[in-house]
Amino acid sequence: MFCKKCGAQMEENAKFCPKCGAAQDTVQQPAATPLSTVQASKEIPLQQDGFKAKFFNFNGRLNRKPFIIRSLIVGLPLSFLIELAGELADGSLVVLIIATAIMFMLFISSISIGARRCHDLNHSGWFQIIPFYAFVMLFSKGTTGPNKYGPEPLA
Repeated sequence: MFCKKCGAQMEENAKFCPKCGAAQDTVQQPAATPLSTVQASKEIPLQQDGFKAKFFNFNGRLNRKPFIIRSLIVGLPLSFLIELAGELADGSLVVLIIATAIMFMLFISSISIGARRCHDLNHSGWFQIIPFYAFVMLFSKGTTGPNKYGPEPLA
């Protein structure tokens, strides 16, 4: 018999789990797979509307409108912080370090957004380092239907 809360193995008619102390039903249960094994075998899907999924995910596709909006959300603060860091180069070291850390996170986010837009065009994320390819990302329509990077984002 296994604990319903933590999945630890228990004696057959135990009323409490020896590991976590959770109360157990006294009804006879068939032996089941421990909860930890079941949880480990399931893939946890990435939440599609979460902050991390929108700005720090390198997998999947991103069509034009979200690409432009997210690029503005990331690009405007990034350009502001670059300007601020340039002015603070002689000033406070703590503020400069914090600004640099934020700029690094925004830079990684912009790379992620660009990679997913390249995937929508059925290209590798590395295509975004090609000069002037940003214009292709801005104005080209994505691949219709599924491609090797995932299903169509508009579907």
